[in-house]
Amino acid sequence: MSESTWGESDSMPPPKKKAIPTWLWFCGGGCLLAVIAGIVVVTLLVSRFKGSFDPEVQWPKVAEVLPYDERPSELELKFGMDLGINMFVFDDSRGYAAILFSIPMRDESERDKLMDPNESGFLGMGQRKDAQASKLMVQGRELEVLRFHQMSDRNKSGGQGGAPEVGAGPSAMIELSKDTDPGFLFLQLVRLHSTEPVPDEAIQTFLKPFHVGPDR
Repeated sequence: MSESTWGESDSMPPPKKKAIPTWLWFCGGGCLLAVIAGIVVVTLLVSRFKGSFDPEVQWPKVAEVLPYDERPSELELKFGMDLGINMFVFDDSRGYAAILFSIPMRDESERDKLMDPNESGFLGMGQRKDAQASKLMVQGRELEVLRFHQMSDRNKSGGQGGAPEVGAGPSAMIELSKDTDPGFLFLQLVRLHSTEPVPDEAIQTFLKPFHVGPDR
């Protein structure tokens, strides 16, 4: 190594330390707070939705609100989420879509609204028509059932070409919550590729693997 090279090496300035990006200073304090808030929100959402599409993550959560002996082979758990209301979406190979949702806070007015035949909709899931209230015995327990036609958000006549999209069609809303529960638990069955109402037998068959009443 030459003397000139040695001298140049000694005189080289130390590497600059990483600092806050310059553009953040120009965007101002309010923008900086917005960026930080955005990072926090994204982190929370990623944490909240992590595993939402993983059945191995979601089935144990289903068991917490609606226990079962074995996972029903006819049901494919497509999605689960917790945004204040726990919601689980299933595909049923017997020709149904199913939504199970748990409301942690017990608000009788919201419960009455959901099961009221005169209410046109709930939770932004589209409009309802031809609603009729009834009762059904399941596992020795009398359940409240509201049957109606779930309208499509895209087309209030029930989808395009007469074929209902997932979530639209003849439906039954079944209340599964008990008086001793801290909140409410509901199941919505939507009959696909048919205009006939959801029969009692379909509700009883769907709920058979689950712990609903004393007579199992």
